[in-house]
Order: sequence, then C-alpha cells, then structure tokens
Amino acid sequence: MIRIGKPPQLRFKGEVIIKLLSFILGAMGLLICAYGLYSAVISASPYWYSWFVVGWFLFLDRLDAAINADANLTRLLKGQWQIPAYTYGTYLAGALLIDVLLGSYIGNLWFYPRFNAAEKIINVILIGYPFAFFSCAALFRVLVGLLHRLGAGAPPAAAATSALAGLGKVLLALTIGAILAPLVYFWIFGRKDVQEIIGICAVIGIFSWSPLSLLLGQNCLLQGILTKD
Repeated sequence: MIRIGKPPQLRFKGEVIIKLLSFILGAMGLLICAYGLYSAVISASPYWYSWFVVGWFLFLDRLDAAINADANLTRLLKGQWQIPAYTYGTYLAGALLIDVLLGSYIGNLWFYPRFNAAEKIINVILIGYPFAFFSCAALFRVLVGLLHRLGAGAPPAAAATSALAGLGKVLLALTIGAILAPLVYFWIFGRKDVQEIIGICAVIGIFSWSPLSLLLGQNCLLQGILTKD
C-alpha cells in the first residue's frame, strides 16, 4: 500500500501558517505579560499573576520555537497534542501536591484571602502553577539554545550522561524521599514542626524532575552542572 503525503506546496503553506500563528501568539503573550505587571502595580489586582504567567509562557514559547525549532504551542498547532497535554497533567499534579496538599493542608504555609474556592482552583491550580512550570522550562530551553549558538558550550556527550546514571538514581531517590517525608511525618506527629520538615525537604528536592531527566538522557539543569557545562 502506497501512502501519499501532502504536496510540497500544501506542506509549505501549512508551515507558514503555523509560524504566523506562533508569532501572533508570542506578540500577544508579551502584551498579556505587560498587562499582568500593570494590573499588579497600578490596580493591585489579585489576578495579575495569571495574566503575567500565561503571557510570559506564550512569549517564551515563541522564542523557544524560533531558537530550537520546537515548542509546546508549535506541537499543538501541528496537531501533536500528546506531549503538551501529558506535560500539563504532570504540572497539574505538581500543583495539587505542592499547593493543596503540602502547602495548604499539611503545612498551613499560605492562604489566598482574595480568592474564593472557584477562583483559587482557576487562578492557582489550573493556571498559576502549570504555566509557571511551562515558563520555567521554556526559559531554560531558550537560554541553553542561545548560549550554544553563541559558542558558550555544547550539549554534553552521551557517554557523560551514562556515567552519571548512578548519581541520577541517588538524586531521584532523594527527591522522592523529600516528597514522601512530610507526608509520613504529618501522619505520625501531626502539624508539630511540620513546616520546618517541609522547608528542609524542599531544599533536598530542589532539582525536582532533573534527576529523572538525567536518567533519560535529556538536557537539564542538573546535567549541565554535573558535566561542568
């Protein structure tokens, strides 16, 4: 059976449309980001962070696409929704773990006096944390791409990644332990000194998913540090 792909002219036109939409979204992101900062400084709006982090992500994602020829929104525009969707689901789970379970329920570290329950779910859980994580990932990719283009370093060799696999396993175990320790402590001792335990575990687990990225051979902050890039 012979599969016939799209004619070259249609593929080219589709690529042009995707680049144009990506550029428009990036420009809109810069404006939305500026509006978020404006609403924070001028009107002290409690919703400023949602505007800011969504706009910042749209702008950085556009830079990521321009520098690295790949980005989350580019994949979505091409119909490749799986990785962005699964990534959002992972970030959403992180928001529930960090904010709802550890930060609010167990640690009683913070609260949102100007949000009702629905506003907290929308602005903190669905928007705030996931898009902050998306923005951090895009910023890292943008900086790495720029530095490599400027000749400030090259991607670490595969051999170096393999040699660090054992250390990656240890650090991943520490990260998992840092997540579980406050839960176990709270279950046994309650809230007594639990805030200090959460603080210590946050430092232990500061690299978050980087050990897993290291084991999978992906470019990450921890890999750059350990390979002296």
